[in-house]
Amino acid sequence: MNFAIPEIVMADPHLALIRAYDGEPLKRVVVHEGRDCYYVANPKLIDVILQGTSGPIGFRRHDCFSWNANAFERLAELYATQGHTDHEAWIGLPPFTGRPLMPTPSATQ
Repeated sequence: MNFAIPEIVMADPHLALIRAYDGEPLKRVVVHEGRDCYYVANPKLIDVILQGTSGPIGFRRHDCFSWNANAFERLAELYATQGHTDHEAWIGLPPFTGRPLMPTPSATQ
């Protein structure tokens, strides 16, 4: 089955800044919205997600923020030097308010 792979651009409403384990900042595409989380994928791997050969990973909503390239760079520098980021470094970032790349299947809600 062939899928049309959408081109993900920096201003895309599907992009999010994710707080991963130890506060690692990640640039991710929000693929689906779950009841208590967002399912996200690395933008470089979105084609395998859409083809169904891999799946997105769920992150709690309070760990998903609106994409901000400057905040990502700042947090990535902190993470690179400290091996973690503190909760305080994320305070003030707006929550993700974009929309998922794909509609959420009713079976997962």
